[in-house]
Amino acid sequence: MPFSLQTVKPPALPSVSSAGQMLDMLLGSRSFSRQRPLTQKELFEVVVHACFWRLLPSSIHHGEDISPRPNGDDYLSQAEARKLVQQLLGATLNHWEDERIQGGYLVWRYNTSNSMHEPPRARIKALKADGPKTVSVAFVVEQRIGNLTLQPPVTRLGEGNATLEWGKTGLIVVGLTLPKAMEPSESQRKASPQRSDRTELPLSTGERRALNTFFSNFSEAGVEPFKRGQLSDQQLIRFALLHERINARRQIIRAGKGYVSAGRVDELCLRYFGQKPKRHGVSAPKRLSDHTEYHAGQYSFPLGDGEGPTFSQVRKLRSAPGGLFEAEVEVYSGPNGWEGDPHSSPSSWHDNGDGIPTLDCRMRCLIQNVRTKKAPRYVLLEYQIIENLKRVTQDLKGATQGTRTPLKPRPDVTSALVEAIRSDSPSPLRNYLADRGDPNAKYQ
Repeated sequence: MPFSLQTVKPPALPSVSSAGQMLDMLLGSRSFSRQRPLTQKELFEVVVHACFWRLLPSSIHHGEDISPRPNGDDYLSQAEARKLVQQLLGATLNHWEDERIQGGYLVWRYNTSNSMHEPPRARIKALKADGPKTVSVAFVVEQRIGNLTLQPPVTRLGEGNATLEWGKTGLIVVGLTLPKAMEPSESQRKASPQRSDRTELPLSTGERRALNTFFSNFSEAGVEPFKRGQLSDQQLIRFALLHERINARRQIIRAGKGYVSAGRVDELCLRYFGQKPKRHGVSAPKRLSDHTEYHAGQYSFPLGDGEGPTFSQVRKLRSAPGGLFEAEVEVYSGPNGWEGDPHSSPSSWHDNGDGIPTLDCRMRCLIQNVRTKKAPRYVLLEYQIIENLKRVTQDLKGATQGTRTPLKPRPDVTSALVEAIRSDSPSPLRNYLADRGDPNAKYQ
């Protein structure tokens, strides 16, 4: 519920609700006092924490009050951020350089919530007037941590206390002592001013399957790696068309070709990336496909032949700054006709004659959880290769089948292994070990 930082006058005590909401905004920070104040970067992270967790008071105006919002984003100006810090802490915020600053605004996704866990909350135990202008607060920090969809129990993180004081702008927080469990270690504090340490999150079977399905949408459509904020219109459009070709083939086919409207492309791109193409068509900046056409708001393209399945499996999920998640994902490609379970462990797959899926690459994915009226969903913000294994797999397969031209010598063990298989001789491995300065090393 919206609240204001200016609703109480001295010497009256603030309400339990108002004091709790003030402290909620500071629970992503560290303990501080007048003798040990927050740094400029830490003040900025207080603003980020309040924005991403939707804890802003009603006195702070941000992008959700402005329509239309570009790409559904919410945003806060530097002036309003300075106002928040001044009203909450009586301090001056000057730091305004960060990757999350776009066009002079702090930008975050509108109407989002971290469904892996809720923000920590301060439950007030006691309010006490220590003088005409000072209020001491005792509180307990609680948080729901765990399941994506179920309602986990409340976890008690510990007790803390705060000192509030009447300043020129109203009641401000001048001191905060957090539970030890919430304090970053000295090494973490030196490494980063942000509270997040990218801890790995546990996943239930249902959560893992849901994430596998989400990431498989990108691997089956062959989405190319991209950095945050650098996804092109062509990549967006290509994804939407291939997604429909794979998942809605019967619905889009007419006269032997696939047809997808620009509106449907926008809908899919917003659903999976949180943004839509700025411009439709197949010609700029380069042609989308030699066989794709765009006319009167419709894309048309050949449907092509069936291919083997390509799918993803999430291996690790970590928390990331700003209420985001970082996932480590493995991408597999299977032979045409493979009907195994893409969610099961690769060790459980059986070769019935056509082969089994092979690991193509490992990806690092930055995602955001968006809460909608129906159910939480994700959007993909970044997609980067950690390790590309597809070339090695193809080289080994080609060597055993004799279908590839001889490889140029390369100073690595993979090349030596490929040449050894091709020539059915241990000489390439022996030469490799000799080049490494250990001609007597054992090998198999």
